[in-house]
Amino acid sequence: MRQNQSSGSEGAAILTSAFLERKARNPRYSLRAMALSLKIPPGRLSEYFSQKRRVTPKVAIQIAERLQLDPVKRNRLLKSAQFHSESEIDSIDENYLTLSLDQFNSISDPIHFAILSLSETENSKSDPLWIAKRLKISVSEVRGALERLERLELIYVKNGKLFPLDKQLATTTDISSPAIRLSHQKTLERAASALEDISVEWRDFSCMVVAADLKKIPEAKKMIRHFRRRLAKFLKSEKPTEVYSLSIQLLPMTQLETKEKYEKF
Repeated sequence: MRQNQSSGSEGAAILTSAFLERKARNPRYSLRAMALSLKIPPGRLSEYFSQKRRVTPKVAIQIAERLQLDPVKRNRLLKSAQFHSESEIDSIDENYLTLSLDQFNSISDPIHFAILSLSETENSKSDPLWIAKRLKISVSEVRGALERLERLELIYVKNGKLFPLDKQLATTTDISSPAIRLSHQKTLERAASALEDISVEWRDFSCMVVAADLKKIPEAKKMIRHFRRRLAKFLKSEKPTEVYSLSIQLLPMTQLETKEKYEKF
């Protein structure tokens, strides 16, 4: 496949920037040392720098994780790689920034995302006590969450009001992570409480059971991701007042047949 120069130069620029930052801290830092840390052969890394070889989506994720790129650079790198093969990595919405696993580990508790969304509501405040009351959590939890969000530059305070990053956040997909699993568990726990605490007119819980072809599950997961983002855009308004959480579970209820049958479909 022919190399696309603009996307190739984007990946090379990000790698070069990361290399120069490390070399500034350690003049003896070399391309070989960087290749070793990325677990990439030095020759191949050199080809990435010179744009003789494109960075594939799989390698882009590996590089972003090991370099611990900030959300903006990470998204740029993934988008430059995604240009070549939409089948290798799900399309990346320009309105979303993908967090690395290390970054997500710091803010895996759903309250961080609730605070980010709360900052977008009408008449939001930076006062921890106000936030704690709105989210029904402790003031100490709020202060800790705000500190982590500010440290990652995902939120800032101006004139007593919170302002979030102007992009939505996303995590990596189809990569196992204890932090992501814990986040999902806490979300499910809150959903279970909502069944008792929230009036039915302000919530919606539904379930359906279908006979499914396991080979179609990867595409079904993509459809769910796209639906979530379309719904998020629909719910946006100029004067939002509340923060909602949407959870969709697609789980097998049957004992799966031998996985070898489905490893390569």
